[in-house]
Amino acid sequence: MPKKVVIKKTETEENTKKDVKVTAIPEIKEKDFEAVETRAVTEPYTYVRLLYNKDISEYLYEIIEPQLSEEQKKTLDTIKNTLIESMDEGMRFASREKRVEYLKKNMDRIILDKHIKMDDIFKEKIFYYIIRDLIGYGKIDVLMIDPMIEDVSCDGAKTPIYIYHRAHESMRTNILFNSDEELDKFVVTLAQKCGKSISIASPMLDATIPDGSRLQATLAREVTTRGSSFTIRRFKANPITPPDLVGFKTMSSEMMAYLWLAV
Repeated sequence: MPKKVVIKKTETEENTKKDVKVTAIPEIKEKDFEAVETRAVTEPYTYVRLLYNKDISEYLYEIIEPQLSEEQKKTLDTIKNTLIESMDEGMRFASREKRVEYLKKNMDRIILDKHIKMDDIFKEKIFYYIIRDLIGYGKIDVLMIDPMIEDVSCDGAKTPIYIYHRAHESMRTNILFNSDEELDKFVVTLAQKCGKSISIASPMLDATIPDGSRLQATLAREVTTRGSSFTIRRFKANPITPPDLVGFKTMSSEMMAYLWLAV
């Protein structure tokens, strides 16, 4: 079983307030699971925790994001919907930096115009979800950032999303889509990010996401009995190397040396 490690940072969003504790690491809720790794993905907003159940030899990939109360979720929806209604269409084609700056400026304007009261931590949480949902990949945004993930797959609503981890292979995550409508809308959004369309008339899609990842998706129950589905094969900026295979214990150093001599 892997050794426990301390929290470490893998990526930091520009201009992040590192001293603000936006997201707390909660207690483990999964019975019979224990943490083997906890690390930041986008500090101080998101973390991932790998849990392991030695009795059934199963890993669980847990995404930890800022927590919002029901009242705070309503505030987020109000600000997000107002942003969507007033968004400049030309911003779709702007760089990420310009889009982030645009959303931040207009978010602050909406908060002032609607006289919404919030402290700095709540404001940081709102900002995180605005960027995640309007620029990023929504619920799977962390999965599209974590460099340890190779594939992301969803076989239907109310079913956990699965990933293929570079070190621990296939495992389920703690996220899912709560309804067919939510998943249908997300699949349509993925298609739009690829500059493509998907519909009941044409319910299958094979496309490339802007970051180079490959997307295969189906819409509604026209193709699969469980409803919409998608699989994303992540683009690897840094391909797996022979030392990586040895480090992941996929192959022993002796096996790698043998292959080296054979080639």
